[in-house]
Amino acid sequence: MMMRKTDAMPVGWVRVLNGLCRGFTAVFVVSVACSAVSAADLTFNVTLQGSNDPLTGTSRYADVWGEGDYAYLGSFQTTGVRIFNITDPTNPTLVSTYQGGVFKDVKTRNGIGYFASDDNQGMHIVDISDPVNPTLIKKVTSIQGGFNDIHNIFLDGDYVYQADNHNAAVKVLDISDPANPTFVRNIILDTPGEAVHDISVRDGRLFTSSKGASTTSGGTTHIYDITNVGAVDPPLLKAFTTGPRTHSNWTSTDGNTLVVAQEREGGQLRIYDISNIDQVNDPDSPVLLKTITGNTLGINATAPHNPVVAGDKLFVSWYQAGMMIFDLNDPSTAPLVGAYDTFPGQSSGFQGDWGVFPFLGSDRVLLGDTEAGLVIVDASAVYAAAPIEGDFDSDGFVGISDLNIVLSQWNLPVIPGDESVGDTSNDGFVGIADLNVVLGNWNAGTPPLGEASPTVPEPGTVSLLIFPGCLLLRRGRC
Repeated sequence: MMMRKTDAMPVGWVRVLNGLCRGFTAVFVVSVACSAVSAADLTFNVTLQGSNDPLTGTSRYADVWGEGDYAYLGSFQTTGVRIFNITDPTNPTLVSTYQGGVFKDVKTRNGIGYFASDDNQGMHIVDISDPVNPTLIKKVTSIQGGFNDIHNIFLDGDYVYQADNHNAAVKVLDISDPANPTFVRNIILDTPGEAVHDISVRDGRLFTSSKGASTTSGGTTHIYDITNVGAVDPPLLKAFTTGPRTHSNWTSTDGNTLVVAQEREGGQLRIYDISNIDQVNDPDSPVLLKTITGNTLGINATAPHNPVVAGDKLFVSWYQAGMMIFDLNDPSTAPLVGAYDTFPGQSSGFQGDWGVFPFLGSDRVLLGDTEAGLVIVDASAVYAAAPIEGDFDSDGFVGISDLNIVLSQWNLPVIPGDESVGDTSNDGFVGIADLNVVLGNWNAGTPPLGEASPTVPEPGTVSLLIFPGCLLLRRGRC
């Protein structure tokens, strides 16, 4: 029987397998089960600085923002914005609470807070020059031309953009005078029924995220030219489908890459090249560069929630999995370079890390966790982390999970060079060369929280090789 060259196990491993095929079936099953459990909790290259959870109960907090030495934490199923002094990030201290609504989204700029109410209280513009004594400047509702019920806002220049998650529209208000905001215009989407859930702005472009009609259909992103939003209706550059429950978006610092998150069971994080979108009603289409799911990361959390790009790093709040950090220097590969699990031991539902704010420095990354409240982490290590050959799951460690990836793709053709499925040899095939890389770099890196760190492959690890090995041995001598 003819065998492909990459099908053959190395002679040394054949001898090992001949001796072990009889005795490790049970260990194999247990090892795989343990690997699946540990994959739910992933923490590496990120360490905890401090946290503060001033409330009791569940599902209490929402998005987070920071300015100077203060953090602002929104609310979910409770009311108010909690304001923390984070001068000492290891000991964040609650200094005040601004009441007045359920504020899921919070933004601040130059000592003024913009707090978006999701319970029909409009947008509160608040003087936070003294964070200990926040004072309302103006409440903006439909009377001033805004939404009463607001899910997300975005600040850009003299304008604030509002999305309510109920209408296929974005409201634009001029806030050059925060005490007297004025209505500018409505931006109406061309896809009725696709309510705008979130928005972002970069370099004169507005990006909208609409969830679609169900968890299996619809979901769009619209790109508008807003360079002259104060004078004319923004022309639509592109509208395209980005998948069911398209929830939020953010762009790279150069504006050429768009990241979209889907909020649904098994939701995807999609990375697009949008550099070719450069004219009104552009006939070109964005290019999908990479799709990331919980399965490809080796985590069991429900869905990504909010992506944010700072420099060349993509920070994503991923509910029960906490925060994931990806390197965007090559958006087509976007390797995972750091993670911090704020909600260990959980893998279903929509609890955990709601939002992330990475703009105060890599040693003071703010997380807003629905259960844990304000969490501050140090992500400095992700900027020094170099990829490790054989680290197929990009968790900074070569071990069981990487071996599982190789074995799950054994003998299967793949996209050449796609290391997320185990092809390090760039030959479009997962086989001996890729297995040897894992074994050669075994235990390299720092093991994530929850993953064992044996000095050499133990029997339980070696047994992972037995199943494909035994199959090969039955096919014939190698």
